[in-house]
Amino acid sequence: MTEQIIVNTGPLIALGKMQAFASIARLPIDELKGRRAALAVGLTVIGSLGLIGRAKTLGIISKIKPFIEQARNAGIYYDHNLIEVFLKSLGE
Repeated sequence: MTEQIIVNTGPLIALGKMQAFASIARLPIDELKGRRAALAVGLTVIGSLGLIGRAKTLGIISKIKPFIEQARNAGIYYDHNLIEVFLKSLGE
């Protein structure tokens, strides 16, 4: 059975068309309601940081920090400590 994944792409819309994510299948959902509904039926939900992390793990991108900076410049808020831990966990 193939794992079904729902990706929260809301914050990524502000980043525009990013070729790095072209090969990752995604289905936009309404933030909290969509996340709850997906979890209720057993789907895996991935947020914007998870998507970026997966892209690095798959070798689609080599660095995460520029994408996070681009998101922040577009007005997306990420907790500073969360970003530090996230970057460290992926070797940056």
